[in-house]
Amino acid sequence: AQAGYPIIVIPIGLDSNGMPVGLSLHQTAWKEAELVTWASAIEHVWNERNGWRATPMYRNHLAKNIPIDKIG
Repeated sequence: AQAGYPIIVIPIGLDSNGMPVGLSLHQTAWKEAELVTWASAIEHVWNERNGWRATPMYRNHLAKNIPIDKIG
């Protein structure tokens, strides 16, 4: 990060549309090792309780949310 605060995102599942959902962890500057330790521990507990996460399908990832008027 530009400000020097590290961030890591742990994938924890999929939403109802099949898009991935992540848990974001932040830490103060120069604490990357502690952040990775916490992220690893959380992911380990998550996988033990819920099983290995499903691979994201990325449904409708190319969909455009711009309304288009149909002519005709």
